Amino acid sequence: MKNFKKVALSLLVVGVALAGSAFTNAKTFLPGDRYVQTSPGTYQLITASYDPDSFCDLTTNPCSFVQQPSDPTNYGSTINLSTITSAPAGSFVASDQGEYTGPLVP
Repeated sequence: MKNFKKVALSLLVVGVALAGSAFTNAKTFLPGDRYVQTSPGTYQLITASYDPDSFCDLTTNPCSFVQQPSDPTNYGSTINLSTITSAPAGSFVASDQGEYTGPLVP
């Protein structure tokens, strides 16, 4: 009976956690899939998840670029606009306007 109560409580905790996460609509991105602008025209591959709504200002350049899976090229950890524009068409997709001003390390 004690084991049943422990299992039931564990399932309840997991269910509540999953239900709560289903209602969060945070636009958070994972490390390794996105370059964020750290200074005008310079982009760095993120090493931690981030929320662009919290860190992007309203400058003219895109806040970040996502390297598409169709382009397996290793561009390194820091790129600039000329790297992005000279890459094959469709390699990078711009996202949000502005400069990323948040942390780049976990």
